[in-house]
Amino acid sequence: MGSKDTQKTPNAINTQDSLCQDSLHGEYKEKQQKDIVLSLFQFCFKWYKDSEKFFHLLVGLPSYEKYLDYHKKYHPHCTPKTRKEFFMDSQNKRYSRDGAKKCC
Repeated sequence: MGSKDTQKTPNAINTQDSLCQDSLHGEYKEKQQKDIVLSLFQFCFKWYKDSEKFFHLLVGLPSYEKYLDYHKKYHPHCTPKTRKEFFMDSQNKRYSRDGAKKCC
């Protein structure tokens, strides 16, 4: 009986070590998957921001960031327009009767 108990003990220890290694491997694999998802999300977000700038230039929408840079450089004492005000002003300049760009 003593020999059977000694045979069970190493197997039990090996099983526990194996389970411990499997859980560590599982945690590592889970971290890798989270890192892959995060990097994919970051790539998609960067692509969206870059494409947004491209499409705004393509359809003729002015850049609010460029407006802010210009405003800081040449009019530092004045408060700049909000993004909404800037967009509405740009649309009015483009499509109103007083705007320079009109077809008729």
